[in-house]
Amino acid sequence: LLLTSALASIGHAFHDEAERARAWAFWGACMGVAMTAAPTLGGLITEYLGWRWIFYLNLPVGLLLMALVNHAIAESRDPQSARLDPWGSLVFSASLLCLIWGLIEANRIGWNSPLTYARIVGGVLLLGLFVWVESLQKRPMIDLQLFRHPRFIGALLGMFAYAGCAQVMMTLLPFYLQNGLGFSAVHAGLGMLPFAVTMLIGPRIGARLASRYSPATLMATGLTLVGCGNLLSAWAVEHGGYLSFALTTAVTGAGAGLLNGDTQKNIMACVPRDRVGMASGMSTTMRFSAIVLAIGVLGALLGSHTEQHLNASFAADAPQWKDHTHAIASRVVAGDLHGAVSALPLSVQPRIQALATQAFVNGFSVVLWVAGWLGLLGALVVGTLMRQPIPPLALVTRPL
Repeated sequence: LLLTSALASIGHAFHDEAERARAWAFWGACMGVAMTAAPTLGGLITEYLGWRWIFYLNLPVGLLLMALVNHAIAESRDPQSARLDPWGSLVFSASLLCLIWGLIEANRIGWNSPLTYARIVGGVLLLGLFVWVESLQKRPMIDLQLFRHPRFIGALLGMFAYAGCAQVMMTLLPFYLQNGLGFSAVHAGLGMLPFAVTMLIGPRIGARLASRYSPATLMATGLTLVGCGNLLSAWAVEHGGYLSFALTTAVTGAGAGLLNGDTQKNIMACVPRDRVGMASGMSTTMRFSAIVLAIGVLGALLGSHTEQHLNASFAADAPQWKDHTHAIASRVVAGDLHGAVSALPLSVQPRIQALATQAFVNGFSVVLWVAGWLGLLGALVVGTLMRQPIPPLALVTRPL
């Protein structure tokens, strides 16, 4: 709710193109600071004050922001707004629930499980039902006519690719720093600073480049940097060491910085000002759907490849522990490397931990290779679609 309303307020408040570009750049920089500083700050609070203070500190910050919002942000609304769309909201939410539930649970029950098939197929069918429900509405929650325009589809896919290939790395990369390189939680947060710095600088550079290059070029460039950064990170992970990893994640952060505000700006450009709330809702849905789906899919890849590598290592070097492969791999992927071997005899723990660490590194490398190639594919598709003209800023309503 906060992200959707914040994006709609920015889109409504700034009318001039140059001012709006600067506003999106500043918003993107703030998002970059928040996403990169939060893990380090959270680790410090947890270590020195206790985890409960993470929630306590939100109370005074929230009260302060409520006062600032009430003072500084003018009320805005859609003058033609109709009643809420409960059926559309219900069906769309059920569709996302089934799809995300199916993908996440597939890691535990298996991709060949009938339940996995049922949930994913059910989600697709419910998505089709949502399209039908929306086509009957006079003032739909999502105006489906926008999907006739390649430019709008490209902007949404740009957000999806950015969130699924770049933003999700804020969650995944610290796992490598902790499991692969042995960093503590606080040091893993600090280890993300190269990503953070370039992600902070990227929006400011993007705002200046926007006057010289088309949105299609900037979007394609950002996704290309993300894809190349992930591919280079896969190489760095395979060769070990923090320095190479830091340099390659800085490339990913630069691409994410270019995209962070630009993706939102391009979605908003496709709708009239009085429907920026709808556009920001769609943008937020695409963002978080991509993050959850990416975590589910990439997590499944990480789990399966880590287990495969560990099984092969046990078969070659420690066959007596082969029956423990699944249990150890599951704990390692969950970020509990020490817990994965704690139940084993002390004499074999260092050896098994080394094998488990190498298996995790190999699995994580596969995840980065996949994310890198998907990022480059996204750059090609989004760059092509975004070269089409912006749709007319008039959404047609249909009679009941």
